[in-house]
Amino acid sequence: MRPDLQRNVLGVSAYHLTNSDRFSYKAAFSQRDWQIKSAGSFLYGAEIHYGVVRGDSTLVPSGASPDYIQAGIDKIQFFGIGPGIGYAYTFVMGKHFFITGSAIASLNVNISAESTGIIKNTVTKILPAGDYKAAIGYNCESWCISASLMGNALYAGSAISHKEYFLPTGNVSFMIAKKFGTKRKY
Repeated sequence: MRPDLQRNVLGVSAYHLTNSDRFSYKAAFSQRDWQIKSAGSFLYGAEIHYGVVRGDSTLVPSGASPDYIQAGIDKIQFFGIGPGIGYAYTFVMGKHFFITGSAIASLNVNISAESTGIIKNTVTKILPAGDYKAAIGYNCESWCISASLMGNALYAGSAISHKEYFLPTGNVSFMIAKKFGTKRKY
């Protein structure tokens, strides 16, 4: 952990559910809906993201710099856009207990730039990315309790190394909610 490092990533993804009349992401992650039968759906769509990783000094610590070709780089910028495909499924037990999981894999055209303050190297590559979600809980008309995990894995290309930069993100949440008017049942 280095307090001088900063990573900002902004992105949007849009995926179509092929079985949206029987499967609901909202039931597992926002509890706005209530899924009472097991169902799944293929997903297809696209994503776009932009990110910057920078430090007050170089990204590679000075003590380790002899071992890395990226020594001296203090900023990485990247932009990616591409199609993706995946699958999501919710297993429901007794109309109330649920386990949801989904995974999406995408291939992005990635434009990355590494800067040393003086020199800027830019590269365009086709790189993979992935999104995953999982939730478990109890859901009924008046309340719910759940735990969820969401995350993604992005890569930024390197112009000076054969290895790419791996930038995973994610979050874990726990929710207890009282509902006022469940929207739809699936």
